[in-house]
Amino acid sequence: MAQPNFLGKRLKKRRVELGLTLRQLAEMTSLTPSFISQLERGMTTPSLNSIQRLADALKVPFMFFISEEGQSTLRVTRAGHRRKVLVEDVHTSYELLSPDLTTGFEGVLIRLDPGARSAVRRLPVETEELFFVMEGHLVVGIGEEEITLDPGDSVQIFGSMLNYIHCAGETPVTYIAVISPPVL
Repeated sequence: MAQPNFLGKRLKKRRVELGLTLRQLAEMTSLTPSFISQLERGMTTPSLNSIQRLADALKVPFMFFISEEGQSTLRVTRAGHRRKVLVEDVHTSYELLSPDLTTGFEGVLIRLDPGARSAVRRLPVETEELFFVMEGHLVVGIGEEEITLDPGDSVQIFGSMLNYIHCAGETPVTYIAVISPPVL
């Protein structure tokens, strides 16, 4: 199970590795030094937007803050040991299905509450992505098209074509995203 302040410890370690002060990182992210300090000490929970700003500034994937360091020779991820992020402000949760981000792809279990949208942003690298819906109904904006995926449906796309993802209907949607290369 993740340590209570796993994100804060990873954040501080990476900031120090890059030789950045709290003030320098704050300027790079438009966050305050005190907020970043509180994150590092586990005294506050960041928004999805704040995590992404920090990841971009520190030149790491989003999931860096919840994945294990180093590559294990055993590639099993037990259900009770997945790295998880709950983003309450957008009613979304992410669970890393891959043991870490050191291979050619990542697997993520994503749950969206009714009406919620998953984070979609332009990435610095081209990705190939597969979404598989386990329960609920997922609306995916791809290029000029909008498709609704029902349980058991999947779609494979290039990440640059993805415009939006959201939960359709009155029940939550749970889906698996497999992304190559790892970028979250």
